Amino acid sequence: MRKVIIITDDTKYSQLSRYDGYPLLVLSKNFSDIKSSDIFYDYFKTSYIPSVDPSTLEEIKEEEHDVEYAIKYLYKKGFDEITILSNIKTSSDNYLYNLLLMKKYKHLKIVFETEEESIQYFEEGTHIITKGNSNFISICPFLEAMISLDYTVEKMTHIKLDSSTGLLKNIKLFQRIALLKVEKGSVLVIRKLGDKDEN
Repeated sequence: MRKVIIITDDTKYSQLSRYDGYPLLVLSKNFSDIKSSDIFYDYFKTSYIPSVDPSTLEEIKEEEHDVEYAIKYLYKKGFDEITILSNIKTSSDNYLYNLLLMKKYKHLKIVFETEEESIQYFEEGTHIITKGNSNFISICPFLEAMISLDYTVEKMTHIKLDSSTGLLKNIKLFQRIALLKVEKGSVLVIRKLGDKDEN
């Protein structure tokens, strides 16, 4: 997988330290001191600057916003793992839009990350959840799901999740990885960042 980091208007400088060495695509006017990586030199030239020859412009649908356009652009450039440093909860419509983007581009590994947590979308299949810098995850059905979970403190088998059951909160990981099997439907995995135990 080729990983890239998108910097948005909501990104905090403290988030950037986690991603030294990764290519950056800057979608923010607030970060004028940070430039997009050289491999993206043509991003703004081919998308937003009005003085460019119109024949070089890709068509941008009015309903697309810059994050979705950037996802499509990065995929064309060969990236399939995209971390978006953003305040995913800025407004209800943006929050829902971001969740739907993860579902729409399910063939990519898209993670929305704030200073405190990250959210990732998983469909049917078996997925490895890495412990990283977090000992706990929560799993939310999107809209309903049946899952099994292994390599956690409490093994779970054929758990049905829907709006009536709510989400599974604070599932403790005890090894470097956990195995999530989404047997039916889809889920969001929410990870608190920096909550490691001292033990």
